[in-house]
Amino acid sequence: MAEQPTASDGDETQSWLQRQWQRVRALWARDIVIGQVGEGATNVVIGKNNIQINVAGRNLTLPIYLIGATLVLVLGLLLYPLVEPLWNPTQMTGPFRIAVADFGEINEGGNVRATARGAEMSKWFFDNLFGEYQSSDTDVARTIELWHDLRPDIQKNVRFGIMRGDTAEARRAAAAKLAARVGAHMIIYGNLLTAGETPQLALEFYLSPLVNDETAAIVGPHRLGRPIELPTAFGTGSPDANTAVASLLKVRTDAFFWLTIGLTQDILGRSAEALATLRMAESTLTAWSDADGKDLLYFFIGRQELFLGNAAAGEENFRHALAINPTYARAQVALGSAQLRQARAIPPAERLQAPSLLWAALDSHLKGLSLAATAQEPLVIDLANLALAKTYRLLGETYYQLHKDTQARQFFALTRQKVAQIVEPLKAANQFRLLAQAYEAEGAAALQDGVLLLETNQVAEAKQLLLQARNAYQHCIDQGRQTVDQVLVTQVIEGCQKFYGVTEQYLAEVEKEQS
Repeated sequence: MAEQPTASDGDETQSWLQRQWQRVRALWARDIVIGQVGEGATNVVIGKNNIQINVAGRNLTLPIYLIGATLVLVLGLLLYPLVEPLWNPTQMTGPFRIAVADFGEINEGGNVRATARGAEMSKWFFDNLFGEYQSSDTDVARTIELWHDLRPDIQKNVRFGIMRGDTAEARRAAAAKLAARVGAHMIIYGNLLTAGETPQLALEFYLSPLVNDETAAIVGPHRLGRPIELPTAFGTGSPDANTAVASLLKVRTDAFFWLTIGLTQDILGRSAEALATLRMAESTLTAWSDADGKDLLYFFIGRQELFLGNAAAGEENFRHALAINPTYARAQVALGSAQLRQARAIPPAERLQAPSLLWAALDSHLKGLSLAATAQEPLVIDLANLALAKTYRLLGETYYQLHKDTQARQFFALTRQKVAQIVEPLKAANQFRLLAQAYEAEGAAALQDGVLLLETNQVAEAKQLLLQARNAYQHCIDQGRQTVDQVLVTQVIEGCQKFYGVTEQYLAEVEKEQS
């Protein structure tokens, strides 16, 4: 019988190359390249993951990984202009920074979309506002930084577009995101409303937490007056209709001009000038009707009066704002703050006498909280709760000084409860100044409550309240490390540092008694 070939010998009918391949497979060898090149062969490449390219008549052999890396590099260079804005968007840097977005158009289904006529109206608005800044003789006017997608002299890698979202809250969130992305203080946006018989334009603006605001009451979204009714023929090529629209828009751009001048002066710490600017707007803008957003003007005037120590004048202007717009939650809360400041300035024995400014402040803050909840304005809800905490604290202090301990303790407890409601939302919103004020109110309520208990020899419970007070004051002080806000440092944290020391003294006395 003939002998069978073994695996090592292979099949003599196979070629030499096939026999070598069988041997490699039998040994489980890997990454071995074997080639058999005949005599006179040309343009031959032997190796793993190689490719041969003919360049200018010459053959060039390159590893595939090198070619892949080159392709990735080329692709990256091509895509860089598209992805670079995602991690390095162009930043606004002026003292007061305004970005004017395109105006969208909301259809009957409530969906917002970009349209040519919305973009055109946005450009009209921008051009009018920019022209006012350029022609103004007010020194701060030209320090205001105003951007628009179609402004040709600004090199930016971010397109504003419209503020997208099927709800007002979603569009506000989009404005907040854009403000944070480019470092803007204000985003101006709007939407054409086409569901009714007459088209309208609703103008809104968003103020960023970057705004240097003593109460933070203006941070967030605002609507500048009622929607503007537009000619039905607008956008159909009618010159008369378009001229009428431009005239209607000018009233609102004039209002924005004066408001932003006043805000810029406020940011620069020039409160008296800001008040004068806003008062001038009140007297010179005769075409600006109350219903077209003048409640906002009176609110800003009231704020400046309050900042300058004129609480009664502030109260008057907040009432004027509320007479125009009774649902204006921010003005309602600010009214209570003006009343609270006046109540604090009078002797404790008079604070509760009718007509009591202290009780009036409490009523205003409770109403402001209700209005903010109805309007679904989270930050204003927090502001109202903070204002209530401050009012409860002053009520507690007043009853304590009148030797009515039961009522005092009730209001001190209410103060701490209100602060507990707002601490986490204020942390999430990075509202360091408001957070410090909340901790200050908590510390004061706990300290006074603890001292009251010490006076009645309830030492153990008093110690717990004093520890809470010390902890709250420490949290207040810690907020100064989060920001360079000088108002926070001088008006809030310095007080917390002082009363932290007072609390430590009481705790030392308690420890001495217990030892």
